[in-house]
Amino acid sequence: MTGDKTISVRPFAAILDATRMRHGAATRDARLPQPKTAAELCATGDDRYLSQMSLRVFRAGLKHSLVDGKWPAFEEVFYRFDPRRIRAMPDEALERLLGDSWLIRHWGILKYKRNCAIFA
Repeated sequence: MTGDKTISVRPFAAILDATRMRHGAATRDARLPQPKTAAELCATGDDRYLSQMSLRVFRAGLKHSLVDGKWPAFEEVFYRFDPRRIRAMPDEALERLLGDSWLIRHWGILKYKRNCAIFA
């Protein structure tokens, strides 16, 4: 509730039903991501989770095509997102990345990547 107004949230089932009516169930279902099995999730390395989390953070605030175009450079300079190698990066190494035109140069987000690696 904000002030006097109540915000109504449309149930997700209604949204799914609307997409079925507009595009058809088969088209809608083909566009939805398929959840991975427990075995697939366990087989995915921490580096891929860290990479995807980082990618999503960048995409949340920037144009997706810009981020996607620069992402191979991030994979390279962050050691394919190997958490152990990123955790070992000193501030000086991160500061040098601020001069790399192939990257999106934002000090806070570069440090965020290292901080996320600490928890991976």
